Amino acid sequence: MSKTMKMLRIFIISILAMAILTPMNAFAAKVKAPVCEKSKTVYFTHDTVDGTGDVFETASSFLFIKNMNKDVARADFVGVKSSNPKVAVVPCGNYAGENSRIIGLRILPKYRSDGSRYTFKNNEKATVTFTLRQNGKSYKLKCRVTLKRMNPLTTLKIGKANYAKQVKYYSAKALNAPASGGKVKLQIKANKRYKIEEILLVSEKWNGHRTVKNGSNVSLEDIKEIQVTLRAKTAPKYCPSSEKKDVTEEHVTIRLNAGN
Repeated sequence: MSKTMKMLRIFIISILAMAILTPMNAFAAKVKAPVCEKSKTVYFTHDTVDGTGDVFETASSFLFIKNMNKDVARADFVGVKSSNPKVAVVPCGNYAGENSRIIGLRILPKYRSDGSRYTFKNNEKATVTFTLRQNGKSYKLKCRVTLKRMNPLTTLKIGKANYAKQVKYYSAKALNAPASGGKVKLQIKANKRYKIEEILLVSEKWNGHRTVKNGSNVSLEDIKEIQVTLRAKTAPKYCPSSEKKDVTEEHVTIRLNAGN
């Protein structure tokens, strides 16, 4: 083989190698490391209706991961821990769609052995640590969590009486409010984090519920609960668009126990 032919062969092999490696290098450059919030606030409220203890707001309790592989078979959380023994951290599945997959982590209050939830102090801390395995690599991530007590409803007026103080910091509370056959004006204002989406009056007698307008005159006779559906105005950081509607929905339950 002549010297010219050898050089031509080497040149062709070099061109082919570059053609093969360039797409691989381009793919590698596109793969970004997953990241989570370095710090976040999780809001909590009191609940004395569905058991006892504190509950975490849905929206702020999610910890989503940017650049996380959407294929659950290719992404895996391991070594998930919380520095606070009263706080649990668990992988969470998606709400939307039929195909269940892991989309992030959920920060939740733990339960005691008697079935009650723990209670928390305002500004209590927890550090969440975990490893995310995907694309053949392991990434160690950490988020510092501050727990803040929140008041969902700033106004709850039934007739002329304002029960805002009685329900302050509660997402579920039994209220000693008068139940009258006559109509009273029902006025509710939510924390600035939310907008009110729906108000339901739940009856034990006729085993159903009806939607009422905020500020309207209603009869509370035979009404067991006032249920308020709230919508958080801001979704969690890195939240997939398909999940925003579900993870931003909150509920406040006021149980009327006088005369019912």
